[in-house]
Amino acid sequence: MISYKKVQDVINRENKTGQQSSAVDTRGKALASCWRGAGAAQRMMNILSPHMANSVANEYINWMAGRGCNTAHVILCNEGDGEYAGYCPYGTAWTGNANPPTIMSMLARMSKIKAAGMNIVVWIFADDGPTFNRKTDAEYVKLFNTCATVGFFARSEHISLGIEVNEYFSKSRVQGLADNLRRFGKPIAIHQTSDRTDYASAADIFYFQMNPGASASKVESAVRSAASKVGKPLVAFELARTENRGLCEAAFRGGAIGVGNW
Repeated sequence: MISYKKVQDVINRENKTGQQSSAVDTRGKALASCWRGAGAAQRMMNILSPHMANSVANEYINWMAGRGCNTAHVILCNEGDGEYAGYCPYGTAWTGNANPPTIMSMLARMSKIKAAGMNIVVWIFADDGPTFNRKTDAEYVKLFNTCATVGFFARSEHISLGIEVNEYFSKSRVQGLADNLRRFGKPIAIHQTSDRTDYASAADIFYFQMNPGASASKVESAVRSAASKVGKPLVAFELARTENRGLCEAAFRGGAIGVGNW
């Protein structure tokens, strides 16, 4: 297991551009806005998709930077989750063979994110993956190797295994995949469905989610409780289905080290 000190060093480096809010001190915090519009209509996490026009990707990047974000979360393999889904490093289908045009496009988008002053966290899987999320461990190890070889992992502050991983992977499988990913030298983040923390043992950083509609006081209390329970750095990743700064500030008061709804 990667040491807590190493995780904290990564967090400190990742958050170096944190800013002061009028309501809460956000210095040293990871600020991300992953969804825009009601019902998560616009998905910043899908910005690597080859289906997304460069003009749209540029507008999304500028929107995040304009909100003061210092972190952008991006999905590498998204079969069916939200706008512009249907892509992975193999192209628009899981062929098992790296697709150079797709990879070059993804790397170019990452460079634009960096140029806008934001750090990157890659997420390997989305939750809506009826075939992408049903591969063998050997196929996933091959994917991990490809992602490392082309430079996706090198550009990422840490690696998140996937969105709501308990929907498609068992706890033991998550542990095994997380352990395999650690050979690349990056802390591993785990994210589950709302209010779940039982896979946290596999994580170096835990991504906490709540059902939409919670009040700020409830968010603060729930984040504080979850952080105490997991005993690891906790990001309050999904508190609503759109941007919501008030809930993010409540999460910081509860002890979160980052948010996804800034």
